Amino acid sequence: MKVKMKKQILVLMTLILGVFVMGGFVMADTTGVATASVTIPGYLSITLDEYALNFGSMNPGQNNKAPLLDPLVVSVGAESNVKVNITTKANDGAFKAGSLSMDVGQMTWTSTEHASPINHYTQTDAEVCHNVIASGTCSMNHLLSIPNGKEAGAYSVGVTITGLQAP
Repeated sequence: MKVKMKKQILVLMTLILGVFVMGGFVMADTTGVATASVTIPGYLSITLDEYALNFGSMNPGQNNKAPLLDPLVVSVGAESNVKVNITTKANDGAFKAGSLSMDVGQMTWTSTEHASPINHYTQTDAEVCHNVIASGTCSMNHLLSIPNGKEAGAYSVGVTITGLQAP
């Protein structure tokens, strides 16, 4: 019986050794693949270096005067991750001084991309610069002309500068 048991142990040891040597242990896969995903929306920010187009005092018949702080610089923030189109518009069709008014078309602008004076303040959202990249700038120079005979007054009009994601 001892011989038979020794033989059985020897056979068992041989089988176990054979399984280890031949890689016979089959183990289930212990790794998996996970997918990480994120959606990053388009983001833009703009800053105006100056918030006023102050032309100071002008006389009737005076033409093409620049504001005291010119140009108006629009900066696209470094955190922006899309190209930006810069647009401008006058909030009203006229400069107002109480009941007096003066056509907003008396003010023109040029920009980094438009060298000739443009009178688009009568249009909605005129494009000033397009595809401005993060940390880029768009400069606008303004000129104002006062018609002969224009009544005395402190005239003003709101001007909106907007940054839009470029298509």
